[in-house]
Parts: sequence; C-alpha cells; structure tokens
Amino acid sequence: MDKKIYFSISEVVDLLNENDLINSYTSSAKDLNADSLKVQQSTLRFWEDEFNLNIKRSKNVCHSTRQYTQEDIVELKDIRYALRVEKVTIEGLKNQRKNGKNVNKRRNITEILTGLMQELVEIRKNLNDLPIVA
Repeated sequence: MDKKIYFSISEVVDLLNENDLINSYTSSAKDLNADSLKVQQSTLRFWEDEFNLNIKRSKNVCHSTRQYTQEDIVELKDIRYALRVEKVTIEGLKNQRKNGKNVNKRRNITEILTGLMQELVEIRKNLNDLPIVA
C-alpha cells in the first residue's frame, strides 16, 4: 500500500479492486467470481453508515471530502471479505464486530497463502527456464 496518510474514496475503490487482491480471494474460493468482489463508491458510503466507520472529512468551502486512512482501508477489506467471501450478513457482521470477533485473521491467512503460492509458481517457472547442465 502507498505511504500516503489519506486516500480519497476513488483511490480506496481502486485499492480494493486491485486484481491481485481480487484474484487471491477467487483462487481460494471456487464459487466466487471477480465481479462479485468489486466495490463501488456507493458501497463504501453505505458500509460507512452501516458499520459506523469514523471516516475523517476535510473541511472544504463547498463540501466535505472523505479522507480514508490505511487503517480505514484495512477495515473495509475486512468488511468486504466477511460480506462477499464468507457470505456473512450485514446484521451478522454487526454482531461479530460488537462482540469483538475479527475476520481479519482468516483474510490475512488467505492472502499469505495465496502470496506464497504465487511465489512458488514463479520459482518453479524460473527453475524450468534454467539451462540443464550435464
């Protein structure tokens, strides 16, 4: 993730819809397709209201702009993972969050394993490209 402090809503949508992240979820769950994991700005605004996320707002003269932090983005990834991958309902996720349960661990394990799998595939490809010395 970038070293920026604040991200606009369009930047957050781009980060959440990155192909690598989407592919890591779809490769581990056969019944998912990439389009079902894509997020739109309206979805982020809905989740912000539903889950009482405290997104910072800038004070412009005409309007306020959402400014997401890296922690906000991690929280949104967790929400998306629970709702779209684990198929938890909004009410179920609200209860989990209220009771302190965190889906972050499972999402992180999935990302780590997918990353390892991609590295192993790359190593295998590199080994196959080496000339055979007799």
